[in-house]
Amino acid sequence: MRSWTMAQWVQHACACSFAALGWSLTYGQGRARGAGPALTTTLELADRLDDKDYRLRALWGLCVDQFNNGEFLKALEFAQRFTKAAEALTIRPT
Repeated sequence: MRSWTMAQWVQHACACSFAALGWSLTYGQGRARGAGPALTTTLELADRLDDKDYRLRALWGLCVDQFNNGEFLKALEFAQRFTKAAEALTIRPT
């Protein structure tokens, strides 16, 4: 269990909510422009809390959002950030 303050738990709950909103807008009917801002907020909160799980969720969601909206270079940037963040979590055998 994480040893966060009450304010940090509230921020985490907000990150969870914005992630859910972003993903539901991403996969809803048509391309929703609201997904990007919701996922950007998720990423900001995850970075503030150093929440690696929600950082990865937000980066991948932003990648998909940018790809779906035809912003392929921005999607690539988010994919590269996702890869770097995921590799930092990978346990390498010794």
